[in-house]
Amino acid sequence: MRVTSPTEVDTAWNEALSADRPTLIEAIVDPAIPLLPPAQPYEKVATMYEALGREDTDLGRRALAHLRRERATEGFDDPQ
Repeated sequence: MRVTSPTEVDTAWNEALSADRPTLIEAIVDPAIPLLPPAQPYEKVATMYEALGREDTDLGRRALAHLRRERATEGFDDPQ
């Protein structure tokens, strides 16, 4: 199964979990979304901030902005 939109996730999970055989879900994701477990201490994300800050690309800037928004939403006040 291929999932290209967040609206398709529930259906894909339901179909996969009700299948009578192993099922693979291929999720197409935004490359600007950093893969980071939620609620990590700053010490664990500091290197990610540093690396994304060195990327002088649109993708790197989008990823850095998303990471800052996500951390703020989680209640963290990370240094700029």
